[in-house]
Amino acid sequence: FGRRSVLDWIRDCEADGHRPRGGGIVVGSLIDPDRITNAHIRIHALEGRLFRSVLRDALDRSGVPYSIWRERDLYALAAGTLKKPERQIRDVLTRIGGTVDGTWRAEEKAAALAAWLVLIGDVSSAASTVRKARQECVIETTD
Repeated sequence: FGRRSVLDWIRDCEADGHRPRGGGIVVGSLIDPDRITNAHIRIHALEGRLFRSVLRDALDRSGVPYSIWRERDLYALAAGTLKKPERQIRDVLTRIGGTVDGTWRAEEKAAALAAWLVLIGDVSSAASTVRKARQECVIETTD
């Protein structure tokens, strides 16, 4: 159902004359859930993996490039990419939140920042950040 929803949204965009430029997936962790000993936390990690795999599959099927960012790395990556101080990026995102109805928590800010990076064309460089983050996860034991 999730894959179909994403694919339907992409098709709707294309029917309106818009092709998605890319996708950004922000995750809390890249650690292998099998390495987590606490069953409750492992379940959450497995949910995250499932969500991520559904999105990746839909984007792969549609040919839309994407990057996966670990949330705790996102602001530092954006600061380097945008050549702006992290504080300034956080301030801009806070101001954006003042223009939307509803909540504007860390999740919404991270999604907006990921979209910002995708829009400026940072999908490919983010892939190397994900590879580096995955290597770092080999030595992590908890999340």
